[in-house]
Parts: sequence; structure tokens; C-alpha cells
Amino acid sequence: MNNYCGTSRIAGCQFTLYPMSDKFVDIILTALDEVDTSKVWKDTDDVSTCIRGKMVHIFDVTKAIFLHAAKTGEHVAMSGTFSIGCPGDTDADVYMDETDHPLNEKKSSNLTQQAGCKFALYPMGREDYMDAIYEQIDLSKSRGVQVSHSHYATRLDGDVQHIFQALHESFASVQEVVSHVTMTFTISANSPSNKK
Repeated sequence: MNNYCGTSRIAGCQFTLYPMSDKFVDIILTALDEVDTSKVWKDTDDVSTCIRGKMVHIFDVTKAIFLHAAKTGEHVAMSGTFSIGCPGDTDADVYMDETDHPLNEKKSSNLTQQAGCKFALYPMGREDYMDAIYEQIDLSKSRGVQVSHSHYATRLDGDVQHIFQALHESFASVQEVVSHVTMTFTISANSPSNKK
């Protein structure tokens, strides 16, 4: 049974990009500039960037921004929250009329980047929420990423393309049976702690 706490299918992501570099301003602004965000509503302030629209475009834009920042070779991290079905979340619903064709896939699909990511799923209003979470953890093992346990999260290691695909598939699958879902994530690339 689907527990509806909201009727909107607008998805969103609020994220913060952290380049560990004295060139952090250029890295952030260049990444935002290189990514086509015309199919999402976007607002950037001094703390974070929020994007909203169809789920396919939310994941496309978030992944592309991270990849364009990470391709600099600098240590870059991104932390954020995906959400769908939030009660009263109807602002910018005009973006739901966009086609499903992701605008950044062609440009970012040739970028390869190893990364580590921790994510946590929160299906709202479900007593059996742990079953939904465990199912997605198990499915992630067949999604081209290395899966390991971490306190309060699940860790994914592999190529950024595969990591974001696993995040997207997990989020999409859970929201089909639970109306309001949030998912937190932190992804890091080019970390000096990974260099031997």
C-alpha cells in the first residue's frame, strides 16, 4: 500500500560542493556554468544549490556538476539530500512538463572518475522502512559498485557514473511504493587519503 503524504512528484536535490582547493570559487562556478540546468529550477545561495524538477533531470544535473568539478583533479566532495513527495511541494511545477531526455548525459558520459560515496535512504511513513532500505542495499551489489556497510549509511565505491546510477535506481525504486522519500549522500573524489 502506498502511504501518500504529498501528491507532487517534483523531485529535488539540495547540495553543497566542496572543492578542497584555493581555486574553490573557480571550480564551483565553472562546474555550474558547464552544466545545462535549463530543465530544472535552480537557486544557489552562499550555503547550497537547490534544483527541482523531474527526477531524471535532478540526477543528471547533480552528477554532471560533480563530474565537472572532479575532472580538475582537485579533491572534491559533494553532500546533499534528494527528496520527492514532500507535502506542499508544488513550486516550479512548470518544469514537470519537460521531456525526459537528459541534457548533460552526452557531455558527461565520457568522464570517468573513481569516487567513494555514502548514502542513506529515508522512506517516510512506513513501519517496514528497513525492509525497503535493505532491498536497495542488496540491489546495489549488482549495480557495478562495491557496497560496504558504514555507520548510519551504506558506502558505494566505483566510477561516478555507476555510483549515481545506483543512487538514482535506489531512489526511484523506493518512491514507487512510498510517496515521500528522502535520500542523503556524500560523495568524494581525488581524496589524498586514497593515494598510497
